[in-house]
Amino acid sequence: MITSEKELQLALKGTNLGDVIVVKDGVYSDWDMEVACEGSEDSPVVIRPETPGGVTLVDESSFKISGAYVTLSGFRFEDCGLMDSCVLIDGGLSVRVTDCCFEGASGRAPVIMVRGRSVDCRVDHCRFIKPEARSVQVVVQGERSPMRTVIDHNLFQDVPPIPSGNGRETIQIGQSQPNWGWFCPLTIVEYNTFLRCDGEIEIISNKSSRNTYRYNLFKDCKGELVMRGASHCEIIGNRFENCTGGVRLSGTHHRVMDNVIVNPQKIGIQLRYGMTEELGGHYQAVGHCLIANNTIVNAKAVGLFVGSSRDRDAGEKGVSTIAPYANQIVKNIVAGEQGQVVTVDHAPDNMIVENVFYGTDEAVVTEIDGNLLDDPMFVGAEDWRLQENSPAIGMGASGESFDTGP
Repeated sequence: MITSEKELQLALKGTNLGDVIVVKDGVYSDWDMEVACEGSEDSPVVIRPETPGGVTLVDESSFKISGAYVTLSGFRFEDCGLMDSCVLIDGGLSVRVTDCCFEGASGRAPVIMVRGRSVDCRVDHCRFIKPEARSVQVVVQGERSPMRTVIDHNLFQDVPPIPSGNGRETIQIGQSQPNWGWFCPLTIVEYNTFLRCDGEIEIISNKSSRNTYRYNLFKDCKGELVMRGASHCEIIGNRFENCTGGVRLSGTHHRVMDNVIVNPQKIGIQLRYGMTEELGGHYQAVGHCLIANNTIVNAKAVGLFVGSSRDRDAGEKGVSTIAPYANQIVKNIVAGEQGQVVTVDHAPDNMIVENVFYGTDEAVVTEIDGNLLDDPMFVGAEDWRLQENSPAIGMGASGESFDTGP
């Protein structure tokens, strides 16, 4: 039974395949662990407390994991001051961080960072409570970047706003879209719950290509799921309830499908103007994307906005003058009681057909050829599936429930 930082470091240096290293329950301060041991696919090295949640690590405690087939399970990190991440996966192979709780972390580093040539790592069934920092960051720098990171079944809760307004995304995948947006780390973010994540306007910030965001629940968050650029990302089957917005797009060839967005305080789905069509601009125009079978209900400003941020001046970074182009916007349901149900701002080169646009009370509905202006006939006030005799059968999201969080 491990009772000190020194004992754990010695145990890690002498591990064999399948070893389980157990830390005695208690509170420990300022542990700085280097984990370079190696297990195997069938026999990983496991580091865990005597009982799940029984070990609390405080102050500047950190695990730096560069080994292979290592599982860190069941630890609690509390009020850590993050000069370094609570968990740094740097060049690790099949490293798993599971069933851990991170509460009250603050400082300059993200709570969990995945960087270097890490491959097939996973963060799952963890809880991130009141972090005054990014919760999970995947560092993308071309060929030196992690591959196939999976972030699933976690709870992200009560993220306070950053005073500067920028730099506290709950999850960040990539940091420099103009330089590294072309790289494809194949990250998957799925089955997570985001509850009152108010760190900044980007709850999730994507700045790399071919990542997947699916079956996540966003509730009462002051932010959006944001594609800052890049290409070929998938945003599928997510649910947004009472958030600032739903999905904001820049970049090309994204697929946004089967999402339910209810009561967004501003915009449900928006396709931004860009500064360039090429990848290198600060904001890349939205092109060749598929936006299909989404349901947007009761947006306060705009339900579906094709061409947001036209002529926005970002100073030295440029002016957004290039409209969304060659996008397919089909089989969506957009309904509301206020604001604009759908807005297309000088963006004619898009296919917008076979959607249902419906407004009641103070909502404004613009007629667009090839679309239906009719009541989609939802099952109920909180059930956005369609009645059997709905004129919108085959359109909108399925509305199926899914299990999220730890």
